[in-house]
Amino acid sequence: GRRRAGRRAEQQLVTITRPAKPSKSHHQFALTYRSPMFEEATTTTLSVLNLTNAQVEKALNSLPNAMVSAVQAWVHFNTTVTGYHQTEIRLEFDEHANPGDQYMLECRIDYCGDGCNPRLTDPVGQGEGSSCEVTEHESSVARNVECSGRGHCNHDTGTCECFEGYADDACSTQTALV
Repeated sequence: GRRRAGRRAEQQLVTITRPAKPSKSHHQFALTYRSPMFEEATTTTLSVLNLTNAQVEKALNSLPNAMVSAVQAWVHFNTTVTGYHQTEIRLEFDEHANPGDQYMLECRIDYCGDGCNPRLTDPVGQGEGSSCEVTEHESSVARNVECSGRGHCNHDTGTCECFEGYADDACSTQTALV
């Protein structure tokens, strides 16, 4: 979509590196998001094997309490690193739903068996020389403001009480010209 002048959403780059052989092993990972309110949630198990933009977007956009909404993902596979497969995931946070500077996502790449959520039984981290790094690809120029600056946060319920003419969970949708 189009952006207004002067607005830029934060982008993060997740780079997962794992041994090329055996190619079907050590493929599971998950991402943990921390909100500006210090809420933390982890995605379902993801696999770098045939990973798609839609799978990453669904995993992040499905986090509880709409912590992330409308994130966009671009997955790129790179095999130019000798002896390793590299998967790059560029994520762009929606400038209205998740404005401002975001905490870096955290990679979960270590074994997490029975009783763990999410389960990682063949994780990326078991491969020798494997890694997962998250870096800021592009910083945001927007400020992170409760209720998009268009309402008051009811801290008892954790919901926004929107000003007249604004609606949705974060008061980010204009419903009328006031």
